[in-house]
Amino acid sequence: MFAVLAYMLLTFVETQELSELESTLSKLESSLADLTLKLQQEEDILQKVISVLDKVDSVRSTFVLQQKPANSKPNVTSTEGPRKNYQVANLSEGEFETVPKYLRGRLTLDRVNSWIDQFTAVVQEKYASFNGNPAKMAGEIRNRYYDWREQESEECRGCPFVTEQDMKTLVNGKGPKMDPTGRSIMAILRHCGRVREVRTTGIVRFVLC
Repeated sequence: MFAVLAYMLLTFVETQELSELESTLSKLESSLADLTLKLQQEEDILQKVISVLDKVDSVRSTFVLQQKPANSKPNVTSTEGPRKNYQVANLSEGEFETVPKYLRGRLTLDRVNSWIDQFTAVVQEKYASFNGNPAKMAGEIRNRYYDWREQESEECRGCPFVTEQDMKTLVNGKGPKMDPTGRSIMAILRHCGRVREVRTTGIVRFVLC
């Protein structure tokens, strides 16, 4: 009789513990779902902010171009005397701390600077070809050279720039990605004065400042 009562008591305790464990797991799953939803909402807000900044840059570029007198000349360095160092400087810790939190999100300084290094590699490979003699270029490189010439606008003529397509095709396709993280980093570079955007129909140029 005692053994039966002991068994019933042990079964009751185990049942209660199992019930409490299931309740705790259920609460954890609910909290995780809420956290995931909150992170997604924050990501959506960040992308909307970046989209607004892109539109502001586009409007500003268009306005400046419309206001420029027809006989004015862009105040840029001539491509006849090109820069030899197309280095986009990494951000310092102090600079990174000045970036608004809504732009930084969960990005780290190391992640941003790693992306900048990849971006620099694209710029340097492009202008190693761009500053050469087209008559001596191989067919594919020569075609790219003339495409790049056509992409120059009055707002960036003489200034080094790359496009998203350049980032996809140069450095053997190992350039930085313009995914949501990449667009966030590009917004940080604009904020810190490393690059500016020049937009026309169908193309966005990331111009070195």
